[in-house]
Amino acid sequence: MTTYVAVALVTALLGYISSLRTLRLLWWIAPAAVLVLFSANRYGIGTDFFLYQNYFERVGTSSLGDTLSLIPQEPGFVLLTWATRRLTSDPHLYFLVLAILTVFPVLIAIRKASPLPVFSLFLYVALGFYPRSLNTARQSLAASVLLLAEAYRYERKWLWATLTVVAPFIHVSALIAVVGLFALKGARVGTLAFPIALATALIAGATLISFPALRDLIAGLGPRYEAYLGLTEGGEIGTALRLAAVSSLVFLCLFLVRTRTDRVRNDRYTTFFSASALLLAIGLVNAQAVRVEEYFGIFGIIALPCAVEQVKNRNLLVAAISAVALAYLAMYVSAYGGVVPYVAR
Repeated sequence: MTTYVAVALVTALLGYISSLRTLRLLWWIAPAAVLVLFSANRYGIGTDFFLYQNYFERVGTSSLGDTLSLIPQEPGFVLLTWATRRLTSDPHLYFLVLAILTVFPVLIAIRKASPLPVFSLFLYVALGFYPRSLNTARQSLAASVLLLAEAYRYERKWLWATLTVVAPFIHVSALIAVVGLFALKGARVGTLAFPIALATALIAGATLISFPALRDLIAGLGPRYEAYLGLTEGGEIGTALRLAAVSSLVFLCLFLVRTRTDRVRNDRYTTFFSASALLLAIGLVNAQAVRVEEYFGIFGIIALPCAVEQVKNRNLLVAAISAVALAYLAMYVSAYGGVVPYVAR
């Protein structure tokens, strides 16, 4: 647990040093090196670690066609694995490639969209998105791609469209996120609407999962996801704690931006962040809803800095949120996906 807290603090410190005018190029070197090497150098960390390692080794002598047959619904990730395997037989380098492709889109998105890049970088680790990438590598990579896509929605629509199309080919569940992001485009959530939506999600979570159109979309992702529809158990206490923390942060965002006049473009980050709380609420009834929460929750690393940017005594509020985020990180890594204790190669 303390290892991940240290990573969050060291990364933020290096991010701060890299924000100095004469040292800005370090942003792409110092914090990036910590995050990439910490991820790439792990061994047996995350419940899916050996699944990815075995998959990488399995494609060693396979043709691209045979490799695609292993995970046909995710050709982008398959192609990445196959191409990397053609260059090296070392799984360590494979995890290095995955780490680079996961971390750098986040760093680029932060520099592009966040008014407080160092705070965003810290939140990426402290709110659990970086530790999660040590477990669900494909899904975290797809989430990073969608975050980067959204950062360029208005300035480079061709890049936004390309990345949005690519994400589901990395992990098929990103298709649900793409549909959700399109559906939420232009939506604005207020301090009154959010609690009502949250209560509705808590009460009607099981009913929402049973909607025919939603069930058809989930079932179309593959047999594994179709099997999830038959599961009715809710999330554990960890989901409830995450819901409490995320809902509080969402409400803080909504409260801080309610009178802002420059909110149109930044509103979408808060809206997407709000959707993550609703998915966690549904997850209390059907735990499978939590599987796609990451795609929406990661926008919180942009939404929170946008919300606190113009607050008087901003540094005090940032410090308070950071303290809460560190407590959340300690709780999260202790209960999630076999990421503690950290073991290096």
